[in-house]
Amino acid sequence: MNESPVLPGIEDAALILIASYGRAGSSRLMELIKLTNTAAVAGPFPYECRSLQFGALCATGAGELASDGTLRFNYFDYQTISRRLDAESAEEYRRRFHLEMTYLAPYALESGRLPTTAIAEKSAGLKIVDHVLDCYRPAAGVFLDRDPRDVFISILEFNEKRKSVSFGAEDGPIRLAERIADFYLEAADLVRRNPLRVRVVSYRQLIGEPLAAVESAVGVPVDTEMTAGVDLSRITNAQHLTAANPAASLDRWRTVRNTWREPFAILERAYDEFGELLDP
Repeated sequence: MNESPVLPGIEDAALILIASYGRAGSSRLMELIKLTNTAAVAGPFPYECRSLQFGALCATGAGELASDGTLRFNYFDYQTISRRLDAESAEEYRRRFHLEMTYLAPYALESGRLPTTAIAEKSAGLKIVDHVLDCYRPAAGVFLDRDPRDVFISILEFNEKRKSVSFGAEDGPIRLAERIADFYLEAADLVRRNPLRVRVVSYRQLIGEPLAAVESAVGVPVDTEMTAGVDLSRITNAQHLTAANPAASLDRWRTVRNTWREPFAILERAYDEFGELLDP
């Protein structure tokens, strides 16, 4: 089953995986991609459909399959849309899911037809991007680059807003900073190894020039008739916003630099190295 491409039913449609650390703007970018219709996006905000990634993992035999059809890969549980049958072996399930092209069901339901040009999904980390690039020829990756110090602040404020602890903050601020730093360095390595297939889109552009950010991510011009008369800066899910407005989310770390000196020092070093790796 490890052929290329491994996802029949969409011909040569590009699979674009949006990768970022949590709270770096991936839901916002997906929202804009769906609004401009530059790529097929399934589901409502925050766009957590990952059925094509699930299909790629089934097709290549990667990950660990649970009895209910949940597929674990790189510590993330991909939820299936087709439950595993009683007494169905893992190989039988993967083959059935692949041959029936079940991974396309969310997209067929979304628009009433199968996508033929481009499909965008939020990736669950960077390793799935690496895997899909290897096994699916038309795939591309997008790394959303937000200043990691702003990512750090946004995570803390979002957790406080929800009264929960997540996004790697479970072990305290220093460990959170280290996790974000490691992610950025891993992302730089992914981009360097795939310079023609992984694009870097800045969060600053996403906020200030949203259509240009979409074009950079998807690789095609935006049909401006689709967005005529629409204030793109206001299309944001309020429950996910922690700043007063999208523009206020830029460089927030400067206002609390003295509060988080040690985590910020870790993140600043990593961000400098990230930039040097991408532009030596």
